Amino acid sequence: MNQDIFDPLFQLQDNRLAKLGNPLIEIDKIVKWTDFKEHLDLVHVKTRKSNAGAKPKDVLMMFKGLIIQSLYGLSDDQLEFQIEDRRSFQSFLGYQNTNAHRIQKHFGHLETH
Repeated sequence: MNQDIFDPLFQLQDNRLAKLGNPLIEIDKIVKWTDFKEHLDLVHVKTRKSNAGAKPKDVLMMFKGLIIQSLYGLSDDQLEFQIEDRRSFQSFLGYQNTNAHRIQKHFGHLETH
């Protein structure tokens, strides 16, 4: 993985947030996400007839997004905005650094469902 020029700043910010008591870090420490992933992957059991169309979403990331949404009382639009805006949300979801295209790909469609 290539190191971004801002990685040391992101790491410093992550450390400061952890010291302040970021609840998402605490959730990440106690939840075994692999246990959920097995069940969530059943959503995509349906056999694809071709490679055409949208690729399946990362169901674990979507599940974590719903946790954020519930924990902070966010609407679908606010969830997308806050993920774009908040480093702690991005980190919880597994984004290494800000990548607006990936956030839009995963969460930008919520208002249509």
